[in-house]
Amino acid sequence: MSAETAVDPTYHSQFRQHVHHTSLHVRGLDAGPEPLPLPPFYTTNPASYWTSSEKAAFFHGLSVYSRLRPDLIAEDVRTKSTLEVCSYMNRLDEGLRSQREVLQAGWSARSTLDSAVEVTEKWIEWEEVQSRAIVANEVAWDMGASEKKRTLEFKAKKQELLPRTSHQQTPSAPERKEIQASLGLWLKQRKLVWAEEDLLSSMGAPHFTVIDNILREEEDAFAASVLAGSASHSRQTTAEPAHTPSVYTNLDDSAIDPLLRDPPPPPQSATSEPTPEPGPSLETLSPASRKRVRKRLYMRRKRAEAAGLLPNAECGTEDTVATAATMEGVQREKPGRKGRPRKKQKTDSGSKDIPDQEDLDDNDAEDEEPNARHSHIPGKTLHYKIKGQLASMGWDAQALHAKGLGLFHLAALAKYTRLYVLLHPETDEEVASKFSADFIKFLHAHIVQYVTELMHRAIASREQERVMKGRTKVWRFDSSNIFPATIEHAREMMGDTRGTRETFFAQLLTRFDIDDTESHDGDGSEEEDEEDEDQENTGRQLSILPLSPLPLPRAMCCPLIQLPSSMGSSSLRDPIDDTLIMGSDSDEEAELSKVLQEEEALEAADQKRAEQIQRVLWGEYGPKRKLPLKVERADTVMRLA
Repeated sequence: MSAETAVDPTYHSQFRQHVHHTSLHVRGLDAGPEPLPLPPFYTTNPASYWTSSEKAAFFHGLSVYSRLRPDLIAEDVRTKSTLEVCSYMNRLDEGLRSQREVLQAGWSARSTLDSAVEVTEKWIEWEEVQSRAIVANEVAWDMGASEKKRTLEFKAKKQELLPRTSHQQTPSAPERKEIQASLGLWLKQRKLVWAEEDLLSSMGAPHFTVIDNILREEEDAFAASVLAGSASHSRQTTAEPAHTPSVYTNLDDSAIDPLLRDPPPPPQSATSEPTPEPGPSLETLSPASRKRVRKRLYMRRKRAEAAGLLPNAECGTEDTVATAATMEGVQREKPGRKGRPRKKQKTDSGSKDIPDQEDLDDNDAEDEEPNARHSHIPGKTLHYKIKGQLASMGWDAQALHAKGLGLFHLAALAKYTRLYVLLHPETDEEVASKFSADFIKFLHAHIVQYVTELMHRAIASREQERVMKGRTKVWRFDSSNIFPATIEHAREMMGDTRGTRETFFAQLLTRFDIDDTESHDGDGSEEEDEEDEDQENTGRQLSILPLSPLPLPRAMCCPLIQLPSSMGSSSLRDPIDDTLIMGSDSDEEAELSKVLQEEEALEAADQKRAEQIQRVLWGEYGPKRKLPLKVERADTVMRLA
């Protein structure tokens, strides 16, 4: 461990303890020798108690439904009635009123409150050094703690299977061999679980690309199966002849001549036509072979059209071409914007365009090898190594969906780690840009919760609009669908006014003062310049547009304003408040000087208290050196801790 990454053991122990207590507080547990739930809160009239989980559900419902709907809050808590929710809110109001009375008692009450702890710039620099050291060593510490935990688990299992006690008989050789086999099987299963835990804790962009490919293959296979099922169903319906009822169903066979009753023999022919072989099935081919087949069929059709005739071989492959065209639309599009069409290259001798690949001969396409572009190092690539690792752990598409990893395009989501890398200067070492599965699950849960709340608000808004406009014929409110305007209104009610994704990330980069020009392509084409100019002109036009008029309901229903009375009778006027009458200048100056003296005394006491706390911090958690007995106020730059 270098001197730059050395961590003070005392500071590190205090930091870990603080993180542990914060985690317990967030989970609603008491910070003690054994983490226990926080003590319940008792209420009277009616008598009940509230656990930590119930209180968390109560405050969540309070933030969503407000205090005006205690019935919905009780429905969110699920274990309390509406009367108990109202009683709890009354207790909170009583506590708020008591605190308000303390704050309104006067300036003397401020001295009883705890002052804000402030530290110097030297202490902040010391903590920055320690934080960098903790970040540099945190991964190694986590790995060491995990290995230690697994070693203890293995020793406990081994002690369970092979006890070393004197009062028990030593197992025989066959029994010991059987125990060793069971221990080895248990260790093999646990290693798979441990490997999965390690993978879930740290996944990079290659892992996300593999997961996207697994999900894409599953979607393509499902679409192909649906396509094959519909094709087979259509063939069966066309092959089965339509059943037409016969008029002569009651005729007797004895009335027909025997020669006519016998079926005619099959016609004999000297030459038998060969049965046409079915065309190649694109479902059983690899992607490269499927692409070559499509290209070959395309070139044959083009040559036939140029010659003015269509060969008979094309008639047998029409279904194959139709299937290929249909499968083109089944594939899921890749995330991101579509690439621009590539410009045709020009030769050095003139302005003749280089012929496209479609104009080449068909034999060249058949003889062309797929891997002739670049040399390939033998062995599995990283992509297939990760894919084999996931397959050994049983991670198929169904398992990925069950683990909450099937909602996002993870390869596109991994690109957002570039923003975190841009926050660090170029002189720093390689910054780890990996996600954990817990983070992706959190995003999954957040998306589900956000969309659920958005749909609830959109449906409620639509129902209110239906009640308000349903009986008005001019609105023609017959459709029950939810329109985009309703969704935008629901987003505004939720406070989501961020606009599009591009504007949000542009504001984010501006707020963090990040220059993201290097990540874009440096080819400044004329089309991009024209688009930028059009956007700038559009922005100038939008900036000078007048304000939008008020909605029609607001224009129709003006706000109620109570104007002051124009009558001159003094008996009808409001009485004058004596507190609004300003006193003399001497009384005001005396009151102001008194308040300023109290403020200076309070600030001096807070300053002295901050210096004492800083001495304690340097003595307990600071570097092992002699601390000056007096901290000069000129060198002290106070900041909130």
